[in-house]
Amino acid sequence: MSADTDVEVLRRQGRIVVGASPAGLRAAETLREQGFTGSLTMIGDEPYEPYDRPPLSKQVLLGRARPEDTALPRRRDIHAEWRLGVAAESLDPDAKQVRLTNGDTVPYDRLLITTGTRARPWIHPEEATPDGVFVLRTRDDSARLYRKLTGGAPRVLVIGAGFTGSEVASACREQGLEVTVAERGPAPLMGALGGVIGAVADRLQRKHGVDLRCGVSVKSVGVPSLGDQLVVAQGTLAEERFVAVYGYRGRVIAAASFDGAKWLGFYEQQIASGVPFPPEYGSVDRRGEMLQPIDSAFPDPHLLTHGPTITLTGHSPNGRRVTFVPSHA
Repeated sequence: MSADTDVEVLRRQGRIVVGASPAGLRAAETLREQGFTGSLTMIGDEPYEPYDRPPLSKQVLLGRARPEDTALPRRRDIHAEWRLGVAAESLDPDAKQVRLTNGDTVPYDRLLITTGTRARPWIHPEEATPDGVFVLRTRDDSARLYRKLTGGAPRVLVIGAGFTGSEVASACREQGLEVTVAERGPAPLMGALGGVIGAVADRLQRKHGVDLRCGVSVKSVGVPSLGDQLVVAQGTLAEERFVAVYGYRGRVIAAASFDGAKWLGFYEQQIASGVPFPPEYGSVDRRGEMLQPIDSAFPDPHLLTHGPTITLTGHSPNGRRVTFVPSHA
């Protein structure tokens, strides 16, 4: 049987298993759009079909949207078998089977793992059981936290000043709650956007009366943490309303905005096109504050950070990529 025939058989009769996440849903839709007519199985540990997570830390907590309103729109029917409310716990690549926590096994010809991330639990589980201790990752998490915040919680402690932590703090302040944010790094959003933008976020949060509190809209496209330089393409840091563009090895790879999210669609196109860095946009709002690229001040992922016993790990663009080798060549 030729390779072309193998592909055609897979397209018509193959069994593809996909994680029930936003990325998994879009992948399943694309498979159908590209002519795949075999079986699709969507596996997810939550009882819900894929939904949008960013609103859980702001709009839902403010009562402007219900958790069930976050369901993702469908581009098309994917004609899939949904295995929801049961997690995948192990994989047998030789037998081509996924084992679920209820003991069932799901066979596959191709497997797409799209599990995403998970909220980091408190290090001592017995200390995280009292009423009033929450993590925020799922629809149910957001609903429980909303009920607590609207039930008269006098003060909130948020651990972590990343995007989610900053948005939770912002939502609490909008409801008149006192908020303390504990952040392990030297500045909020530093791991996501770098030290330069983190310093701006720090000033904003302190200006709003709560340590590490973010009161403006902070959005990004691309992967800022891979950038080695940045330039302020619009606005100024001093005005706290700007767009920062990140570069790596002479190409634009990301952009982040403070109160300028409407511009991110333009920068997303620039990232996809791989335009040169630093960018030259003669017609946009550049004030001359930072026309030359500067170091984005990300922590070095190869060095110890936040103390002698903790190491910040993750992808480094200078590091080697992982290669997966079949067990039977």
